[in-house]
Amino acid sequence: MDSSSKLPTEGQHYAQQLDRSLGTFGNATLTLSAMSPATTVFVYVPVIYFVAGTWSFLATVIAGVVALGMAVVYAELGTAFPVAGGEYSMIARILGPGTGFLVFVVQLVIYVLLLAVYAVGAGQQLQAVWPSLDVRFVGLVALAIAGCLSVLNIKVGWAVTLVMLVLELVAVGTLSVLGVVHAHAPVERLLTPHAFAPDGSVGPLTWSIILMGLTLGFFNLTGFNCAVVFSEETREARRKVARALVIAVVAVLVLVGVPTAAGLLGAPSMKGLITSASPMNYLLESYSVGRLATFIDLAIFVAIFNALIANVMIFGRVLWSGSRDRVLPDPLNRWLDSVHPKSKTPWVASLVIAAIGCACIFSSALTGLVTLSGLVTIVFMSLMCIAALRVRRFRDLPEHYLMPLWPIIPVAVLVAFILMATGQTAHDLYVTLGIAAVALVYYLAYLRPRAGRRWVLLSAVEEGAAQEGSSVRSDQTLVQDEIQGTVNL
Repeated sequence: MDSSSKLPTEGQHYAQQLDRSLGTFGNATLTLSAMSPATTVFVYVPVIYFVAGTWSFLATVIAGVVALGMAVVYAELGTAFPVAGGEYSMIARILGPGTGFLVFVVQLVIYVLLLAVYAVGAGQQLQAVWPSLDVRFVGLVALAIAGCLSVLNIKVGWAVTLVMLVLELVAVGTLSVLGVVHAHAPVERLLTPHAFAPDGSVGPLTWSIILMGLTLGFFNLTGFNCAVVFSEETREARRKVARALVIAVVAVLVLVGVPTAAGLLGAPSMKGLITSASPMNYLLESYSVGRLATFIDLAIFVAIFNALIANVMIFGRVLWSGSRDRVLPDPLNRWLDSVHPKSKTPWVASLVIAAIGCACIFSSALTGLVTLSGLVTIVFMSLMCIAALRVRRFRDLPEHYLMPLWPIIPVAVLVAFILMATGQTAHDLYVTLGIAAVALVYYLAYLRPRAGRRWVLLSAVEEGAAQEGSSVRSDQTLVQDEIQGTVNL
């Protein structure tokens, strides 16, 4: 699509089908639940300790600046096109429907597999407390329950995830306080970067370590893009989604950055921290806190379970949105874009996402998926930066958030992603290209020849008076249009 032209479906809006009842706080806390700060602190921060040593803290802070820049990119695009599909919806409308479809497919494939990774992680965490438990069975049950909870009304789902998020924050806060109280090193440790060899000896802080630390620090802060997926359930979305994005990024930077610093200060020995098989348990044992480690293990399980609920809600909405855009044959579209009459949630799509995730728990494809998802994140967000450089060519968009310092911010963030991409593996690139190639064949063979009847991208739902005078097209109307088009052919 020529980005300088008007939208092909201008004046035709989606119908309001979901329950628009979230405010800024509700959107931001649901997004934080999906980001799972406790999981990041107790599972992924030890990885950055091992790779980057005392550079971990500064790397996280600098990565936070990049994340904040990316958040305002999402804020502008997400309020220009506040649609439940998230990235694919924005990229398809700005960079073209073909590019958007590739993003849609890669996004669903990788992220559904990630649900299985999270579920297995939940099983491993609970097994640490009860060794007799079977990891995959626990993960299967956890994901199945998360799928059932994801179809509840959005406000009920928010309340459930909020309770568990509070428990996460207690665990993260406890670790942070203990680290500061039991500090074994001055603050200078945070500001004097040193890398460490696997045996714990001090090593040189090379450019590759600096870059890897920034990359890991950024990945520890990602997930804020989920705020856009809840656009159609957020009141005054063209204002409040932008606020929710910024709040989520600032909150996760604090919730990850503070315990990262506290762990470095509270470690009796950097060698002990780096060489430990479980750095966080090493810290807790050094604090002599007794059974608190069991509470932490259970809190991490709750955090992962909370992330499962939030992410099934998110991925289910992405699948629902694609079905609403008629990406599949009509019988499947009508089934997957169903909205529950009482809860006003995309219940079929959410359950299908959870069911596929459950099946993937037993797949060998989960190996190495974390690094693969990192590459996919870089690609998606790079495309979002490019889209941010082009979106202002659209002259007829409704009033929405405009980022400051445009186009400096998207250019600077794009440069950061190019640097991060140099550290990714060729295997991950080949896998991503393979998935995209299959998607491209489907697009060229099935969707593109049926343009106007398939992959139909309408304008975002408008609230209140903003929708007066514009036409609203439901899926039933689109089906009728296709039948008529088929007859005419």
